[in-house]
Amino acid sequence: MGLGGTCAVEERMRFVMAVEERQESFAAICRRFAVSRKTGYKWLERYEEEGIAGLSDRTRAPHHHPHAIAE
Repeated sequence: MGLGGTCAVEERMRFVMAVEERQESFAAICRRFAVSRKTGYKWLERYEEEGIAGLSDRTRAPHHHPHAIAE
């Protein structure tokens, strides 16, 4: 994130607003926020689909555990 101690959702919302303003290129905005273009596009897609809730952190745990023992 690189820009101080703000929460992730606020920082991602600033990113989305910067992209929507169209005052600089997408690549330049990604560099300013220290994220890859792939991550930037992911955030934009989630924001368009889910709104602000889509910008929150998500779990990285797998949805399926093939070797799990049945309860």
